[in-house]
Amino acid sequence: MNEKLSGEYLADFNEVTKYLKKHAAKGEKLNEVLDDLSELYSDLEAEGAPLSSVHEGSAEDYAKELLENLPKKKVFFTAKRLALIFAAIALVAGIYFYNNSPLKRMNSGISYVANHLDDFNLDDTSTTSYIIGIWDGGISLESEENIELKDHSLFSDGEIFVEGTAYSVYKDANRGSIVVPSVHAPVFWSNPKNFIEKISDYDETSFRTIGNMDTDCGIYMSHPDRFGTEILYRGNPAYYKINPDGSVDFKFVFEKSESPYNEKSIYKLAEEGSELKLALDCLTIEWEYIKSLSE
Repeated sequence: MNEKLSGEYLADFNEVTKYLKKHAAKGEKLNEVLDDLSELYSDLEAEGAPLSSVHEGSAEDYAKELLENLPKKKVFFTAKRLALIFAAIALVAGIYFYNNSPLKRMNSGISYVANHLDDFNLDDTSTTSYIIGIWDGGISLESEENIELKDHSLFSDGEIFVEGTAYSVYKDANRGSIVVPSVHAPVFWSNPKNFIEKISDYDETSFRTIGNMDTDCGIYMSHPDRFGTEILYRGNPAYYKINPDGSVDFKFVFEKSESPYNEKSIYKLAEEGSELKLALDCLTIEWEYIKSLSE
């Protein structure tokens, strides 16, 4: 405060200098401006000159003009900035803890497992078959309630396919299973991690098995001449997609085998009363969250 000033001169001077001290960086330039202001206001009061001869508008407006030529303070934290920082930290922390929480594992199933393979025990794996009965006018599902068939073209003259979704089943937040149609199921039975990696980044060449008698994926007919079945079509996966909710979309296409009994369409065979079944060889993958064993 300039002790030589009084009245409106003192009030205006204090307002201007207070603003500058708050917003300008300390240093030689600020000190020079403050000294000049002290001398200026002292001269104004001594001469009885109006404040308007120094600046128009308010003292703060004048201070802002002076501040434009001064180095500014580096404002690291303000109440608003602190609030935003804490909100961002809370959001990141919330996302981190949710992404690593039992709730996330419970809601994401095989999707979570695929992204954290090293955190899970995948030793318990078995094979099963998903059977679709084909009859005149429709189809019927005979097993695996956790696989949903969503579309098919079994009675088409063009591409023969089935599309569906397999759903994760949860025993608890740390353990679960899923049944996924696959070819070469016996191969992947001993290495479920390899299977999960392959369906996470699907490549048809890794699965294609037309002509391979080791796969049970196909469309079968009860043999008309002897005991047993005749395979009419062999199946291959056309795509896999692991969804965030822990389900797996799949599509299988079927190509004719060399059987002499598949000259007629599936529709015609069903119409004639042939006993037809579509079988998808499936892997039952069970997982257990390893970290939970020590928690």
